Amino acid sequence: MYRTLKIAFSANRQTLQHLFDMRRMCGTIWNDCVQLARYYYRIHGSWINQSDLQSELKGLYPLHSQTVQAVCHKFLHARDGVRKARKTDPSIRYPYKEKFVFHPKWVDKSFVIEGHKLILSLGRWNKKQQAPLVLMLASVPNGMVKEVELVYNGQWHACLSYEDGVQPVPVQDGHAAAIDPGEIHTIAAVCTSGQALVISGRKMRSIHRLRNKKVRELQILMSRCQKGSRKWRQYNRVKTYILSKSER
Repeated sequence: MYRTLKIAFSANRQTLQHLFDMRRMCGTIWNDCVQLARYYYRIHGSWINQSDLQSELKGLYPLHSQTVQAVCHKFLHARDGVRKARKTDPSIRYPYKEKFVFHPKWVDKSFVIEGHKLILSLGRWNKKQQAPLVLMLASVPNGMVKEVELVYNGQWHACLSYEDGVQPVPVQDGHAAAIDPGEIHTIAAVCTSGQALVISGRKMRSIHRLRNKKVRELQILMSRCQKGSRKWRQYNRVKTYILSKSER
């Protein structure tokens, strides 16, 4: 069974700055995917496939090839999802917006984990092997890690997708269970054997209500400022901080 664990990590200042640059570079790769798909459709009258898209972007960025391909795969997955959704709602648009940042990902043999040390390869650039990025993880999951994705939301985290080796066992006694997710009661579950479970979500709901009140106050203050001004940016940083705290 595959699981994903979100772990904090530490690194030196130069490595963190390089990660910020990689986020912007991955956003550029996404924008290039959008432009290439649009241009290919105008010329050939059909959507560009995976192999052609990857060949067009090969060798254009100082990143590992697996990282570039991961952005391509996410773009193609989003496009296929919109294609299926348009069968019921034709108003849904294909990916068209530009992204300033995008989460970088490493898969397969592009990373190595040695204890709590995570080594991320950057591939070759100008016929030279680039120095890898070294991160120190707070913890490591028990299992074989398949993918590594770095995310930033006020603080850097590494999302490790790993296989824990546990196989799901199907139920043999013939009983069935039903789960009803909600807002006041987060989970209300009942089983044909007579067992039931109710998990209250009132505390989580109160936290979200307080968050919404604080965000509303900040939005009122931001509406009185010129967008992009120093005060507006200050309020926006506080707003992002409040949203990140409530999500955790």
